[in-house]
Amino acid sequence: MLSTRALLGRLFACQEARAETYGAWEAAFRAYLRAGPRGEAGYVEATRSATRAFGIASADVREVETVLRDERGLVRLAGLVRDLQGREKQKLQATVASHVLRQGVLGIKARADAGLPVDGCGREGILKERDDAGVPVEEAQERVAEATRVMAEVVDGINEVLDELRCEMEDLDE
Repeated sequence: MLSTRALLGRLFACQEARAETYGAWEAAFRAYLRAGPRGEAGYVEATRSATRAFGIASADVREVETVLRDERGLVRLAGLVRDLQGREKQKLQATVASHVLRQGVLGIKARADAGLPVDGCGREGILKERDDAGVPVEEAQERVAEATRVMAEVVDGINEVLDELRCEMEDLDE
């Protein structure tokens, strides 16, 4: 049976794996944005890989939470782990939103740069600076900025919980 300190070490290893996964996924997304449609397959595969990795990490973290709560009676620590999981879910949702928004803004710019209709109607001479959902470019860019701000807040929250868990780990008597 793992000690509580070892369980928390396992949790931190999962968080490190999550960070590496986010880095690889973001790199694949940026490559896709640079390459356009010919880079889509790499991004799709990176998304599948990230999905698998996040699933594995989440299962491991839930197991740590269960052991802390049910087997060790460490409700406070388990609650921090639950809070971390919730924040990780928010981060994933914010990342997906950011990818969708950034892709939309880039698509508008690429179509406009190529002299193509941006409004999707296909008529020559019609160039509205809107994304696929009919959102003006400036508004789409504001949405990207907002998603970036939300992401930063979520990451700050994750880091706060991790700091709290580190402090709790240092205070363990084991």
